[in-house]
Amino acid sequence: MASTDLRHIVWRAPEIIKAFGQLRTDNVLEYFSFSPFYDRRSNNSALKMQSQFQNFGDATLALTRMRGLEFAVASEQPPDLWIISKRYRESPSEVRPIASYIVLNANIYLAPDTANILSTRLLNINHALADLTTLLHDNVYYDPDSGHRFKEAADKTARLSSGQLAMHKALESALANP
Repeated sequence: MASTDLRHIVWRAPEIIKAFGQLRTDNVLEYFSFSPFYDRRSNNSALKMQSQFQNFGDATLALTRMRGLEFAVASEQPPDLWIISKRYRESPSEVRPIASYIVLNANIYLAPDTANILSTRLLNINHALADLTTLLHDNVYYDPDSGHRFKEAADKTARLSSGQLAMHKALESALANP
């Protein structure tokens, strides 16, 4: 079975929310279990199936005694936001996080991992530096008598955005005062 990239999926089921009345901390994992992010082989599923025929009492306590994949509410800000953690339980006191999911206004998203966040931030920084390099290249010239100077063009500064204009003025003053 081929795995699907879930990073770009947003899942929502208004009919289930209507059946629940509204999302609450006590039913958000049940709502999450209908989503494509949920793993049916998890301890949560096994416990749900077993609890149909016998009462385990507190499900959270029963999950801590099991080893394997589980889902748990890691953080909550009802009625709109829950963070669900997918984790592997090694022992009653040791868990290894695998992924996090965000339930926001009944929409479920896969939370980005640290590598994706850093990659995106570095890409944004790289793009901003490339824009700055282009701006500098287009607006600076070298004169043997006076050194590096900005081109005198009032119409060019009129077309610059406010951020680019501020950068233009700051660089001009820095080059004028070595």
